[in-house]
Amino acid sequence: MKTIDKKSYYSVNELAERLNENVWTLRLWANRFDVLKPCFDKNDNLMFSSDDAEKIETICRLSKKKGMTINRVRKYLDEGGKTAVA
Repeated sequence: MKTIDKKSYYSVNELAERLNENVWTLRLWANRFDVLKPCFDKNDNLMFSSDDAEKIETICRLSKKKGMTINRVRKYLDEGGKTAVA
């Protein structure tokens, strides 16, 4: 998984490629995680801020590498990362 560069916004395609994830997965997470606040550019492309990109990277790491369920990852992010991660 590539590290996220610091820049203002990432398109859903760019972020999916950088994280080796499916575009539809990122779109699903954008709907399921209240901590993510994506927006749309003038061409109606889904865009994520650098803060969102870091959160998505965390979601990938916890769900794929640590095997956490989406509900547990959501709780972890909602609590500001203060719950224990196995």
